[in-house]
Amino acid sequence: MTFGNPWGWWALLGVPAVVLIHFLQERSRRVRASTLFLLEHIAPESQGGSRLDRFRSSRAFWLQLLAVGVLTWLLLQPRWMKEDSRQMVAVVLDSSASMEAFRADMQPKLERLLKPWGAAAAATEWILMETDVRRPLLYRGGDLKALLAAWQGWRPRRGTHDFSESLLLARGLVKADGAVLLVTDHRQPEVGEGVAVIALGSPLPNVGFAGWTMSAADQGSPAAEVKWQALVRNASLVPQTRSWWVEWPGAAVGERRSIRLDPGEVRTLSGAFPPGQDEVTLRLEEDAFTLDDWLPLRRAEPKQLTVAVDLPAASAAVMRRMLEALDGVQITSDAEAADVRVSELGRQSRGNGIQIAASAVADGATEGGKLDPAPILPEADEWIAGLEWRNLLTPTSVLQSWEEEDRVLLWKGDRPLALVREGMEAEGRRSRRLILGWDLVASSAPRSAAMLVLLHRFLDDLRVGKPTFSAGTFDTDQELQVAAESEESLVLEGAEMSSPFQGRTPVEAGFFKVMAGEEMRLAGAAAFSDARESDFRAAETVDETAMPLQRVVWRNTDADPWAPLWLVMLVVLLLGSWWVPSAAGKGKLETMKWAGGDAGV
Repeated sequence: MTFGNPWGWWALLGVPAVVLIHFLQERSRRVRASTLFLLEHIAPESQGGSRLDRFRSSRAFWLQLLAVGVLTWLLLQPRWMKEDSRQMVAVVLDSSASMEAFRADMQPKLERLLKPWGAAAAATEWILMETDVRRPLLYRGGDLKALLAAWQGWRPRRGTHDFSESLLLARGLVKADGAVLLVTDHRQPEVGEGVAVIALGSPLPNVGFAGWTMSAADQGSPAAEVKWQALVRNASLVPQTRSWWVEWPGAAVGERRSIRLDPGEVRTLSGAFPPGQDEVTLRLEEDAFTLDDWLPLRRAEPKQLTVAVDLPAASAAVMRRMLEALDGVQITSDAEAADVRVSELGRQSRGNGIQIAASAVADGATEGGKLDPAPILPEADEWIAGLEWRNLLTPTSVLQSWEEEDRVLLWKGDRPLALVREGMEAEGRRSRRLILGWDLVASSAPRSAAMLVLLHRFLDDLRVGKPTFSAGTFDTDQELQVAAESEESLVLEGAEMSSPFQGRTPVEAGFFKVMAGEEMRLAGAAAFSDARESDFRAAETVDETAMPLQRVVWRNTDADPWAPLWLVMLVVLLLGSWWVPSAAGKGKLETMKWAGGDAGV
């Protein structure tokens, strides 16, 4: 049995009300009379008001108490569970990192809220999952205690993300008659139909790191000073004061300092890596949300891409100016050792490279060839997305044909103007070439921002794919590409973990490395700095499960067949409690008259 309206228990407040009424007694006054005929034959009146006296039991009292009990029973709407009732309940846990602040106190609250759902059907199948669809199900079965035990292994670490995909998956798992409960820490206005929200948060004062910047190490001098800057944010409604310090390997701890921030204020801390140290950790005095109270930093060592320019003097000068404007690019004269070779179209080229049309402008000339007025039409390609090409003026493209596997980026009339061609080298390595079908000297390419961005994107893609060492600081759970040779497998190693590298940084903040056998390909630090997840000013407690739970109860139960009988009984009790005092009063009056008559005689 269960109750369709738990609010009916409030009717039991009628019990103390009835008891209080029966404590109230009418005051009476003693009046002396010489003869009985002087007594007024009228109904007795209360001359002195009511007062609390000792409790006096009566049949009316017990009838009224019984009426309150029957009324409570009717309001509770008792329902009897169907023996064949079944239900599925999916509990979807918000994977946002802000949930970590409430995780320790959440289990008893969640158990209290889920117990009524388990009692709403003869059998309940539970599903425990996260809003992070990349994670497997935490639990699936019919035991609520086992669900709560599986909840202990949940570690919310995602940044701000969309719940729609996970909620759609949950609704698909529970079918049309199932229930989906989203457990979060703040109100969710748009979760879709059929989802009940349970928010178990509350506003918390929080101060934490919200970002960082760092200067790169000088490639020619590994011991060069590297400076860092870190943002500290007070996501609170009142001023906050915190102490902070710097740690580095070797159990060394820097001087503790204090920082005071007004509500919503962001301050910048700055410093430098100690000599000979590649790793430092910034620490803040801990509060309820500890994920943003420390910031690991790794000295940045980006990859360098070497480029050899093999062009006529006029074209080489233009290309060098464009390459020198890009970060991470070193121009070298050693064409055999270079990562990228820049050459003319028509010349044999091996490996990665950039090829341009031969210049028709003699060295030292100041005017180029004739420009083609045809518009430039871009393709839908990620390397040219968002770029504006109307200001690029070029001669007619020399590319009259192209291969089927080529990725055409730009068109000039009916001819391709720029394309990317991939091939396979004799050693089994893939190569990529950017082919520009016009003379750079005779165009406005050196003054085109879109052209510089295209070169940057092409060379950056090659740099990322270069299987060599690099280092830096990244966000937790960030997508990260680490290059490997065709036969190599990469392994992610951290302080207490080692697993195959899946293309992401660790979800837990800390230092890590990616190994290719015995060779280190990446040394990094994963830092949590999502300012949106560190702000608890909008956190609150919300329970929107009352109506969905009531619908489930009514669907899985039958109404009390004795309800009409209880209603009739309630009417009889109320009439009886009214009639009993009236009859008693009448009997008393008659006895007084009879007694008075005898006394007179």
